[in-house]
Amino acid sequence: MSSRFQAAELVSAPCYLNVVAWSEENLVAVASGSFVTILNPAKPSGAGCRGVISVLPSKPFSIGVINARGLARNAGCLLAVCTTGGRVKLYLFPFCDFSAEWIEVMDISEMMYNYLSKINFGESQIISSESLDVIGSRDNAESECPNESPISSLRKERKRRRQNETNVAAKKLDNVKENKTWEIIPISVSEGTPLKIKECNVQLITAQQYASRNAMLTPLIVAWSPILRTSEDWVSIPHNSSGCCSILATGLKCGLISFWRIDAPEIYSIITPELPCKASNGGFLKAHDTCITSICWALYGSEISKPQLLLATRSSNGR
Repeated sequence: MSSRFQAAELVSAPCYLNVVAWSEENLVAVASGSFVTILNPAKPSGAGCRGVISVLPSKPFSIGVINARGLARNAGCLLAVCTTGGRVKLYLFPFCDFSAEWIEVMDISEMMYNYLSKINFGESQIISSESLDVIGSRDNAESECPNESPISSLRKERKRRRQNETNVAAKKLDNVKENKTWEIIPISVSEGTPLKIKECNVQLITAQQYASRNAMLTPLIVAWSPILRTSEDWVSIPHNSSGCCSILATGLKCGLISFWRIDAPEIYSIITPELPCKASNGGFLKAHDTCITSICWALYGSEISKPQLLLATRSSNGR
């Protein structure tokens, strides 16, 4: 028994309202994406297609330019989200009217990890004052020998240079000291399938280093500064979004505050707004010894053309 209903194949799924129109010639027009498919309901689905209209994108009309725009590429605002999993990400609102999913444009935590990895998480060898005194006295003793021959001085210089190179090599070896571990990766879940064993190189660190690095990568609070225009060594309140920026302050578990400068895009677009924003690291500030629980920005100054930025912070110990 044949069905009363017929199915038609379209190029893409319809995503708008009122996309079907029935003509007096018994033809059906269906809008789907950037195409309009003409169907004949009197024929089967395979031979029912009477034509396709391709709707090409056209240039927008020049109706003017708005002054106030956001930091997102679609001229909107950016939303900074701090998760309990230790991630700070930036999102912009959907550019499609029929989509509710916000678009991720940047992962601040990933950028922070890459930056801290390059500087080895700020860990450096600390030389005590006693060692500096010994080094200074040795250099003074060597410099107080005016009767030394040039050959003897050259030999000492070469010996000192070799010793420095040895110390630098030993320091690099300690920093990149690695422990070989094995990671077992299953290829499939079928019975009798062999397992793929992958060799991994993991840097050996102490428990104190692990806790310190983890605290530096764990954000607890974020706060946006006002939209500003930077000019040499001061900031000003902008009249439009051209050449503007905002500072995103991230309070970390270790008591540090990381600053990230988010610049306004030079070109706005509603077609590809998910392109990454322009961001740069603004440094770190040791504000507290415990977790930072609150951050607030404010403008200060009587001159509107050259105001100052104030940053108020609070830590878990009440300071």
